[in-house]
Parts: sequence; C-alpha cells; structure tokens
Amino acid sequence: MEAVRRRANGGSFLFLINHLDESVTVPVRGSDLVSGRSYEGKCRLGGGDVVVVREYD
Repeated sequence: MEAVRRRANGGSFLFLINHLDESVTVPVRGSDLVSGRSYEGKCRLGGGDVVVVREYD
C-alpha cells in the first residue's frame, strides 16, 4: 500500500495505490478525481486499485 499527499493550487491531494492482492481500508475524506466518488471517513481499495482524492478541508 502506498499513500502520498501533495498540496497544490490551494488544495490537498491524496494518491493511494494498493500494491497488495488483498483489499485495504484507508481513512480519507474527499472526492476521487477519477471516478467522482465521495469518501466520508474511509476508502476501501481492492488489490491493484488506484485512487486520487482531492481532500476536503
């Protein structure tokens, strides 16, 4: 599991990459820039999933 946070353009962006075969759950609040899905507390990533979240303030 890899998590990287970057701050740019007045926002915070969280890049999550699950390198594992099993699912993982990560605490996060924001919206996925790829799918548009909103997360209000946690995000579940399946094996090999990638999520880019613009975090809420």
